[in-house]
Amino acid sequence: MLGPLLYLTYASELREVADRHGVAFHSFADDTQLSKLVHIEDIDAAKQAVINCVLDIQRWSNSHRLKLNEALKLIDSLRATR
Repeated sequence: MLGPLLYLTYASELREVADRHGVAFHSFADDTQLSKLVHIEDIDAAKQAVINCVLDIQRWSNSHRLKLNEALKLIDSLRATR
């Protein structure tokens, strides 16, 4: 288990990964949420950007010998607003 300060050091790199994909990053304690606000016509590209971001975070985690909770690694919802 990582202590809070060590986790923050690790987690700051995750924000950089999300930024590279144009994905918003929100973190509280050891819980992280990724999101992307897009127009409906760009939904496929946005979905792919989030998937690619999650894959890069998984590679980053593996390289730092950290394990993601596989049950929570999903795209929660897509909501269309007009």
